[in-house]
Amino acid sequence: MEGAHYTVELKGNNIDLTEDGVTYAEMILGTNDLWDENDPWARFVTNALKAKEFYRRDVQYIVRNGKALIINELTGRVEPKRRWSDGIHQAVEAKEGLKIQADSVIVAQITYQSLFKLYPKLSGMTGTAKTEEKEFLKMFKMPVIEVPTNLPNIRVDLPIQAFATLRGKWQYVREEVESMFQLGRPVLVGTTSVESSEYLSDLLKSRNIPHNVLNARPKYAAREAEIIAQAGRKHAITISTNMAGRGTDIILGGNPKMLAKEIVEDNVLPFLSHDTPDVETEGESTSHKGLSKIKLGPSSLALLAKAAIMAKYVHKSESNEWSFQKAKSTIMESIEMSNTIGLEKLQECVAEVTEMYPLCDAIALAYATVLKDCEIHCFDEGAEVKTLVTW
Repeated sequence: MEGAHYTVELKGNNIDLTEDGVTYAEMILGTNDLWDENDPWARFVTNALKAKEFYRRDVQYIVRNGKALIINELTGRVEPKRRWSDGIHQAVEAKEGLKIQADSVIVAQITYQSLFKLYPKLSGMTGTAKTEEKEFLKMFKMPVIEVPTNLPNIRVDLPIQAFATLRGKWQYVREEVESMFQLGRPVLVGTTSVESSEYLSDLLKSRNIPHNVLNARPKYAAREAEIIAQAGRKHAITISTNMAGRGTDIILGGNPKMLAKEIVEDNVLPFLSHDTPDVETEGESTSHKGLSKIKLGPSSLALLAKAAIMAKYVHKSESNEWSFQKAKSTIMESIEMSNTIGLEKLQECVAEVTEMYPLCDAIALAYATVLKDCEIHCFDEGAEVKTLVTW
């Protein structure tokens, strides 16, 4: 019990056992000395208490497939190959009732700065280098050159607000998001942990506000590119952990290529495979509630219907059941073919094909036609979103 048996030092992440705590631990463990060299229990006891007090599930780590996986607190990404040293990871595994794996041993280590200095030439590009200009100059003797934006910066930096309680802060965020949603403005909310992102998600659900969540959980992370690609659409609400390194542009009005891909998959996948997608690898479906519906032209609808009929025929004609992954890979190959050879060339290829059911060609042609409709929709919606200013 904290206070009676041990004290917690948050600043240094230290645990100190009190005299009563030492006595109680020795009694429970059946030993006369926690620090006995032949039977050293002190390290295990303090590590167990550290795991209890300092390492929180869904903040510092998540549990997936029977393993405790570390969450990078800067990027929000899971780092499956990392393990805490000094027995901490084993203590976390014991806390969660998982199989305890062998302690990691550091064979060699080097700082990032020393590693980078081993290269004969150094260069890089990032949006956060200017604030660290002095460090780059001192450490690597590298100047930082600021590249101006293509268009004038129209961002408005509002004053920082402080709240007396955490609950009050999240209630205010929920109200702000709700007001933006009513206006139709796309909103991206950055949080510092999985726990915070899901707490805000619950608040929005209580108000029936449709949104997408992107954090380290596999059901969300597996579809991160799709979620972020559509974060700029009208009425889109996206809650995310720290965004560093996500690598997907947020385009106002939405990403037409990603949108066209989703439309083709929604129309073809159910006919090509009856397998249920694995949430661990494929993620949950991206929410489109509250978003405007894409208006597809007659040509797009006809080609999607043709691709769906061909997919149904292929599925029935082949003796082996198509797995969800195989079906999705076939669609991705068709989309890549469409992006490579273009719409006119595709139309020529389909006209020349003598096979009765050229599935890949049909999917590629449907995607190319749908993409044209999505580009028009995203451009128009993007122009509308730019006018939705509240200050």
